[in-house]
Amino acid sequence: MGYLNYHTLYTMKISNLLLATLLGLSVNVQAQSYTFSASTGSYTDLVGSTSLNNGMTWDDPQFILPIGFNFKYFNTTLNQLFLDDWGYGGELAADTTQTGIYGLLIPYGADIIDRGYDINLDTATSGSLSTISYQLDGAAGSRILKIEWKNVGFYSELEDDNISTDYANFQLWLYEGTNDIEIHFGPTSVTQPDLSFDGETAPYIALFSEYDFDNLSVIGNGIALSGNPRSPSALAESSLYSTFVSGSIPDKTIYTFTKARADLAGLDNALEFYFYPNPSTDRITLSRNQLKSSIKVITISNTSGQQVKEVNHLATSIDISDLQAGIYFVEITTTSGIATQKLIKQ
Repeated sequence: MGYLNYHTLYTMKISNLLLATLLGLSVNVQAQSYTFSASTGSYTDLVGSTSLNNGMTWDDPQFILPIGFNFKYFNTTLNQLFLDDWGYGGELAADTTQTGIYGLLIPYGADIIDRGYDINLDTATSGSLSTISYQLDGAAGSRILKIEWKNVGFYSELEDDNISTDYANFQLWLYEGTNDIEIHFGPTSVTQPDLSFDGETAPYIALFSEYDFDNLSVIGNGIALSGNPRSPSALAESSLYSTFVSGSIPDKTIYTFTKARADLAGLDNALEFYFYPNPSTDRITLSRNQLKSSIKVITISNTSGQQVKEVNHLATSIDISDLQAGIYFVEITTTSGIATQKLIKQ
C-alpha cells in the first residue's frame, strides 16, 4: 500500500481547484435531497467491530468498506464505499478509480493519521494506536452501518514535533431504509487547531453527489456545514474545502442528514406517516393523514433491533419520557406492510 505526503497532495488539490464563491445564505437542503439537524446524545465505542487496518499504522489509508445493504446516496444506490489515499483518512468515495464522476461523503475532512505512525519511516508498521473499523447492527430492513475512527491523530502536528498530542474520535452511521446519514462525535482534544487543521479552525464536513476527479471540480452544488459547531448551518457548496464550522466539535454532538421523503426508494405511499417533534424529549404526536392501511401494531426499537416499547394501535400521542437518550425507530405494521421512521430521543 502506498502512502502520499499530505502537503504535496493538498498543494495539488488547491492548485487545480477553481474555488467558487461560497453562497452566504442558508439554503433549503431539502432541494438537495437532505435536511440537516444537530443534536446531542451518548457516544459509545464500537464493540466487536471489524478492523480495517488490522493493527497496522496508517496515513492516507486505502480501504474498501462494504455497506451490507443497498444505500441511496443522493440519487445513486451504493453497496460499498472507499477510503482512498487522496482523501486524508476521513473522506469516502463512491468509487475507487480516481477518475470519472462520482459522489463524495466527507464526515471529517482533516489530514488525520494513526497516532502510532512513524513519520520518519513514512511506511506502515505494526503497533497501531488508531483503529478504523466498521460494524453492521440491527435487523434486516432497518440495519445501521457504523464506521468508527478511534483515537486518530493529525499529520501536521505529528510531523511538527514527532509527538501526537491532539486526537479525535468520530463515527459515521448509514441507515438502511431511510437512507439517513449521521456523524457522531466522541472525545476530542485539539489544543493546536491551526496546526492540526492545517490553518483552519475545524474539520471540513460535506456531502457531494458528483465530483469530477478528472477535472478536480464539484458538479453543481453539494452541502457543507458552517458556523457554530454545536448548531451549524447547511450551505450550498460548489467547491471542496471552502467553508468550515468555526471550532472543534464537542463530544456527544450528532449531525444528522435526513433523506428527503420524495427521494426514498421502495416505500409504499400508502404507508407514509410522520411524527413530531423530532428530536423529542418526552412525547411525540403521530400524524397518520396519509396512512390508508389498517394499523395492526406500533412499536419502538433501539439501534440493535430490540423492541423497547409497544403502543396501542389507536394512539396518536406516544410517551417516550422513559426512554434513554439515543436513536430509535418507530415502526407501524399495517395490513399492507411495515413503515419505519427514525426517532431521536434527547
